[in-house]
Amino acid sequence: STAVYEGYFNMSHHKQGEYTITVRAHDKGGMSSQAELNFTYLPAVNLTVYDFAEGAGEDKWAYRRQHDEKPPSRNDVPGVSFSQPGYNLISEDDGRTAIDGTSKDGNYAIHRFNFKIKERVPDITRVEVLWKGLGTHITDERGATLYIWNFSSGAYDELDRGTDVFLTLHGNITENICNYIDDDGMLVVAVEQNSPQSRWFMFKLRSYIATDYICVNVSYIPHTVLNILDVKPTALIVRPGAEIRFDINVTNEGAPGTGYVNGTVVYPNGTKCDIGFERTEHMETGGTSTVYLHWTVPEDAPPGIYGFIASSWDRCNSGCDGLQDEVYLRKAFRVI
Repeated sequence: STAVYEGYFNMSHHKQGEYTITVRAHDKGGMSSQAELNFTYLPAVNLTVYDFAEGAGEDKWAYRRQHDEKPPSRNDVPGVSFSQPGYNLISEDDGRTAIDGTSKDGNYAIHRFNFKIKERVPDITRVEVLWKGLGTHITDERGATLYIWNFSSGAYDELDRGTDVFLTLHGNITENICNYIDDDGMLVVAVEQNSPQSRWFMFKLRSYIATDYICVNVSYIPHTVLNILDVKPTALIVRPGAEIRFDINVTNEGAPGTGYVNGTVVYPNGTKCDIGFERTEHMETGGTSTVYLHWTVPEDAPPGIYGFIASSWDRCNSGCDGLQDEVYLRKAFRVI
């Protein structure tokens, strides 16, 4: 006969990854059976689209004209701002373009775009850049190259390149995202025509770039952001073999969820003893929670004044992998 297993289970505070469920059943006649189900858990991802449909000149900016390097060695060139009509031309994928040509030999036509990213970098899982437009030259190589500024290396990284006149360029960043967004949330993208202006007798052979549409798509998973409010040891004087508890109050300034709190005892000579992590209760944004960490004073603990370090951590996708806040009580308690 065929048996049908019905039921459900709950997973609490689980991590991204592969899971296997094993079900074992036994009947009264001594028969037994086992079934397995494999599945992958991926946390829900949110998406923010940054383009020039709104906020132009406020939290996103565009610059135009020409430059004599490819790619530029700085992230503040070109420096001529788009006008409002120019912003309107690049706000939609509608075939209308903002076009610029060079005026000086050796220069490349180029557009630069700065975006103020509002998401926390630790929450971001993917950055996608999409550019549509035109890149052409009267005699030399047509097309354009798409770049993103790497704040860590201080140089542009190439995302995509094409040699057609009309083209779509795109690129993704999924690793070391912190290298591409500075501490103020700024992300810088540039698109540059492939050939510099040259000359044939008296004729200028110009380089041209035209932007139809530019956007940055940011995928992110919101996490808790735990700030430590205070740390209170339950005793100020203890003896070897006694237990001491540390009450650590935290508040959540991030997305609803849980986080982790860690404790470290600091001996009089500076030696550190990690006493482990504890998970907070579920907290809404602005909510608070108290975590209780316990430590038994070793029998051979030397007398003196001990310190205590409380730290909060982001659960993220792979455990406690993001230090968020830290409080150091240099004179937390005394062992006698």
